[in-house]
Amino acid sequence: MKNKKLFLRIAVSSVTAVVTLAAGASLAGAALTFTATNVSSDGALTVDGTGAAMTIGPNATAITIGSSSLNVLFPGNVSTTGSVAIGDGTAISKYSCATATWNPGSVATSTLAAVTSTNVALTGAVLGDLCLGSLTSATTSDAQVQCNITGTATATISLTNVGAAALDLATGTAKVCYIH
Repeated sequence: MKNKKLFLRIAVSSVTAVVTLAAGASLAGAALTFTATNVSSDGALTVDGTGAAMTIGPNATAITIGSSSLNVLFPGNVSTTGSVAIGDGTAISKYSCATATWNPGSVATSTLAAVTSTNVALTGAVLGDLCLGSLTSATTSDAQVQCNITGTATATISLTNVGAAALDLATGTAKVCYIH
């Protein structure tokens, strides 16, 4: 027997649900429950918005998928115009990255002067944002990379030599990211 796609047209008014099945479809072996505010299933419930955006009511305040013990996979891009909180964490309203080619030159031995830095344009970043930085050529534990937002749309990435010998890294890609 071939699998058939089940198409439902659901119109909910107060606590009454109207289900219209496409020709040849059946509900055999499936249990769906409809209330004025909920659709549930005794098995897998698939909502397919193929070719169109799926809208979840204008008054929705949360979307819960699964339970805290489950991993949820989004096989595409996920975006929001608001913020995202992970678990009970602080809401993240912006996250962005930028890259630049950087040759930090020779950095002296471990002293207060053993630091070199460069600025990278980072659109959207403002003072107080969390900044993360990396440098692809910083492959030794003597090279410590730091990042700070030092002005509007400006990240400063710094390289400190904490080793006993001078440090001369090759040109690499500096990556800076901010979280707001």
